[in-house]
Amino acid sequence: MKNRKILFINTHFIPDYHFGGVVESGSKIYKYLKRITKNISLVTVSKNPQNVYEYLENKEQCYKSIIAHRWGFSLSLIFGLWRQIKKSDVVFINGTVTFPTILAQIYSLIQKKPFIVSLRGAIEPWRMNHKKWKKYYYFKFIVIPLLKKANNIHVTAQQEIDSLSLLGIKKYCLVSNGIDIEQYGTLPDKYSFQEVEKDKFVFLFMSRMDKEKGLDILINSYRKFIQRNKNHNSILLLVGPDNQNYLDSLSLNFNELNIKYIQGIYGDKKIEVIRRSDIVLLPSYNENFGNIIAEAFACERPVITTTGTPWKNIEDIGCGYYIEPNEKELLITLNTIYDLSQKNREDMGKIGRKYIFDNFDWNVKAMEINNHLMEV
Repeated sequence: MKNRKILFINTHFIPDYHFGGVVESGSKIYKYLKRITKNISLVTVSKNPQNVYEYLENKEQCYKSIIAHRWGFSLSLIFGLWRQIKKSDVVFINGTVTFPTILAQIYSLIQKKPFIVSLRGAIEPWRMNHKKWKKYYYFKFIVIPLLKKANNIHVTAQQEIDSLSLLGIKKYCLVSNGIDIEQYGTLPDKYSFQEVEKDKFVFLFMSRMDKEKGLDILINSYRKFIQRNKNHNSILLLVGPDNQNYLDSLSLNFNELNIKYIQGIYGDKKIEVIRRSDIVLLPSYNENFGNIIAEAFACERPVITTTGTPWKNIEDIGCGYYIEPNEKELLITLNTIYDLSQKNREDMGKIGRKYIFDNFDWNVKAMEINNHLMEV
């Protein structure tokens, strides 16, 4: 059993971070699974495969996507994936709605290969109901029937278990995302990121620009916060890809609102940006994990997030705020964290760092995932 050949499917891989948190989590899962077993190979797609190959070593295949790059459509994948699944003993599919993940499930069924599917928030009620008319039949006749055929389903939080239950699916393995502790061992100085003035209080939102992330709530709450605090010593830093031009729909006056937008920052520079912040915000309507929350804690920064995320214990621990996703509560909490002393915020950050290091080490999480792969 220990020599089983694992095929890992991730629609995108580093450096294609602009496609969201599944790239980050998938890349880390693969990194740490490779430390556990050498009998693992990777399949992914990219508009620019050569960029991806710079981050890969061996036993990995990146197919070129030709259209619908976010969805990962690739003609070469159709033929290559069949052969790779045929050579594997078990298939781990990180995601469930894109072209590579759907095709991998279909091929695994045809070839009678055991497979585990990681949900990655795909069937959460908010996401299912958002633009429901566009996805109803796709989910009803393709996504959900395939999930029911999976040997096991990987979930990262209790809310995903609840969502499965609503569909009558009771098979699952619960393993949360982790944090790459090696990456956060030594933290940079708060002011190593120099694109924001030193006297500014920084509210940081670092994720893709999308309504799902609660940006509409955040912008309206921050606008009212600015009206209350006339000294204008704060800035809302928005960092992340805007693939669908969502910010344009908000008609923002960046100068008037003290908002700065940066399209995307990754790697060590990302840590510098988080360290420059005073508070990290993720007011999502729906989130199966929220990598930026774990990263914020690793960088000793407190967090404001919502009941749309699986972080309900952070208030009890003392490292953040867990609120309903609405403007009123967010505005109150923005004022609360702003009015705290710097020492209080630093103490919250230190608590968060200890909490995340003690409970979310990718080494441990990958071992748990590997155990489930060996059992199917």
